[in-house]
Amino acid sequence: MFAPKRVLVLGTTGECGGRIASGCANAGHQVTGVSRNRNDAPHVNLDGVERLQGDKGDPETFTSILSGREFDVVVDAVPTTEHVKLAFEQFNGRIEHY
Repeated sequence: MFAPKRVLVLGTTGECGGRIASGCANAGHQVTGVSRNRNDAPHVNLDGVERLQGDKGDPETFTSILSGREFDVVVDAVPTTEHVKLAFEQFNGRIEHY
C-alpha cells in the first residue's frame, strides 16, 4: 500500500528542483519547496507544492520558517558540502532519507 511522504525540496527556484517538487506532488506526496526566490518559471508547474521563501544555506531558514515542521524525506536539488552539513545538523535523526 502506498503511504504518502512529507517531502521537503530545497532549491525549487530552478528547473531541476522545481521538477523534483512537481514530480513528488504529482505522485501524491505532501511537498514543501524552499527557494530563495519565487519560482514563476512557466515550464515548471508547482501546483500542489507549498512554497516557502528562504535560503537553505542560512541556519535562520531552519530555525524560523521550517521550525516545528516534520518531514520524512529531504531533497536538496543542488547540494554543497555546507548545505548538507547544515541540513544534517537540523534534521539529525528526524528524517528517513536525505
